[in-house]
Amino acid sequence: MEPEKQKRDWLLPVSILIAGLMITVALVYNAGKGVVTDTVKSGDFDLSSVAFLGKSDAPLTLLEYGDYQCPYCGRFFEQTEPSLNSEYIATGKMKFAYKDMAFLGPESVAAASAAACAQDQGKFWEYHDALYDVEVKEDETDDGKVNGSSENSGNLTRVLFIALAQKLALNGTDFTACFDSKKYESKVQASTAEAGVLMGQNASTPSFFLNGKLLFQGALPFSSFKQALDKELNK
Repeated sequence: MEPEKQKRDWLLPVSILIAGLMITVALVYNAGKGVVTDTVKSGDFDLSSVAFLGKSDAPLTLLEYGDYQCPYCGRFFEQTEPSLNSEYIATGKMKFAYKDMAFLGPESVAAASAAACAQDQGKFWEYHDALYDVEVKEDETDDGKVNGSSENSGNLTRVLFIALAQKLALNGTDFTACFDSKKYESKVQASTAEAGVLMGQNASTPSFFLNGKLLFQGALPFSSFKQALDKELNK
């Protein structure tokens, strides 16, 4: 075989591999990139069974696509969401919704399915918070930095899910039956696919849509959200 042809034959599969790796990295999660895109049609979102936090007539709707194993989703939950809750959700300015982009593996799908089972008993947000509490403790080092150590570490188990349900005073029999039947696994997978369609190869967690527009991707500080939310409120 000619040297030049050998080189071409070797470069092609390597190029494909590198392209695949780049797409995979783009899909993992974003530490702090802020983006604004064209409006996404409201019909592209399936909000039929989404749990909302806040008043139904709030002028702003913030939608997060997240993964319970994503360390930057955990950072948003711990550092930014409390201020959003007190200043915008509790005051009636904004309602908040969470949808699954469970792409980091089977543990992500299982955790999202467990949260959906908790929603059956009216405690989605309590369970959502409990899951992130567990993951934040796994992900933070002594100096407060995110290390992602909880990803696929085996900590998100059936035993944990049932223990959290018991802690939140859910009906254990109903919760366990729901989880063991994989009742919501297809719903979680559909939501994950939906996020991929909406954002393409730039899909990442956490991603935030404000009133139908992709606003931010990443664990941005509260000040960034405040600026964007106030601007929208003042239109």
